[in-house]
Amino acid sequence: MKDLEVMVYLLLSLWIVVTYTAREKNERRLQAFRQNMLKDDERILDFIQQCESEDERRHARHKTIQMVLSSQRRCRSPLSWAYTRTNRWWENYVLGFTNAQWVEHFRISEETCATNCVQ
Repeated sequence: MKDLEVMVYLLLSLWIVVTYTAREKNERRLQAFRQNMLKDDERILDFIQQCESEDERRHARHKTIQMVLSSQRRCRSPLSWAYTRTNRWWENYVLGFTNAQWVEHFRISEETCATNCVQ
C-alpha cells in the first residue's frame, strides 16, 4: 500500500510539473504573439499615416496647380471673333420690317432688340 501511495504522489507531482511547464510555454507563446501583434499594428498604423500624408501632399499639390491654372485663366482676355460682313442685308431688308415681322423673325420686338444692342 505504501508503494502505491508513493506511485500516486510521483504521478501527481509529474502531472503538476508537466502542466506547469506547458502553461509557462503557452504563456510565453501568447506573450510573443501579443508583442508581434503590437509590432504589426504599429507597422500598419505607420503605413496608414504615410499613405495619408502622401494623399495630403498629392491633394495640396493638385490644389496648388488648380489655383495657378485658374489664376492664369483669369488674366487672359476672352477670345472674341466675328466674320466681317457688309451691312447691306440689315440696311436693305431688315430695316423695312414691321413690328409683326420683327416678332415673327427675331422672336422679340424691335424696341427690345435695340435696347439689347445698346447695352
